[in-house]
Amino acid sequence: MKKSLLHIALIGALGMGFTGCATSTPPLSLTPLVKEEIVLNSNTGKISKGALILKDGSKIFDSEGDILTSFVINNETFYILKVLVKNESHFKIKNSSKVVIEEFKANAISWFVDDNKFLLLTKLERNQSTIYDNVYNFDGKTFKLINKNLDLSGSQGYHKTFSNPMGNYNIDVSKSGIYGIETLYGADRKIIAQRFSNMLKEETFELDKIKKEYRINARILGIRNDIVYVAYSTGAFTGQNVLEAYDIVNKKSYVLSTDDDKIQLLQSGNEVVLKVFNNKNLKFELELHSHVDRKDVKTAYNNEPARIISLNTLKEVKSLSSDFEVIPVYTGFTNMAGTFTPKTDITFTTTDLHNNMYLRNMKPLF
Repeated sequence: MKKSLLHIALIGALGMGFTGCATSTPPLSLTPLVKEEIVLNSNTGKISKGALILKDGSKIFDSEGDILTSFVINNETFYILKVLVKNESHFKIKNSSKVVIEEFKANAISWFVDDNKFLLLTKLERNQSTIYDNVYNFDGKTFKLINKNLDLSGSQGYHKTFSNPMGNYNIDVSKSGIYGIETLYGADRKIIAQRFSNMLKEETFELDKIKKEYRINARILGIRNDIVYVAYSTGAFTGQNVLEAYDIVNKKSYVLSTDDDKIQLLQSGNEVVLKVFNNKNLKFELELHSHVDRKDVKTAYNNEPARIISLNTLKEVKSLSSDFEVIPVYTGFTNMAGTFTPKTDITFTTTDLHNNMYLRNMKPLF
């Protein structure tokens, strides 16, 4: 039977805008976290010009082809490369000793990766469809087929009856960790709802139902290791803007930053971190008139004192290795001439982040 992220009933509330009512919710305080005196780095390595650069600086080149991605299972590094066999695409999974673990004949592949988890998706047909025929779970030894015909397109109109008149809605699917995040848009590109599914366990969660505070204007930033990161406001006008972590398994939330806290999001491989700077009066960092590629984003605050939080472990760390890159937030505005002016936000406040995610109807960031 065909299984799809889009095959589950859509959540039933059409409106997610502000109610216009002020609230008297008590202000939230930052949640204390466990501290680790470590320099955080990515154990998955970095792909550069078809080679894999490991965290110790050594490089793996493979004469059979360019390396597409790498991941770590049970402290062992693996990588994937594409090769042509009689003009047909094959994908090989090798360990760091270049030993072939498995080979798949496929027209295209995709994957979900998180700490110690890896799912490989293969598409067999030569067409533009984004339906993946087979989904495999890799345990570090073998690939096990766990699902079939997974649709990650998110481009088709979804016909749904709400309390409002019937209409066509678009769904965008993002990959984040081991989860697929569905964002439901109305005809005006306004986000109506979000939900997320664990691709390994086939569990689905509706954002506005996991916590009452998420019912009005929450937006998903990303997911790591069963922790969903959300930006939301506690109420209109007098509400507090919050960046929060929600532990799906333990059903517990953690406040990481609020309102005027100056913050950055950074990433290296699968590792994502949040910097909450000690100095709230730091200048904003941005690039006007362009959306700058992540590799080209520059910041003056690499050594600025900050609370550095690993979003993979939800622990504070001492510092970061040099391979972390700032995750840019692409925004913009309509200028006086009526045309759109793009903007890249690099260092910003929690309020800015929430406003951009909510008002600009932005997809998850990582």
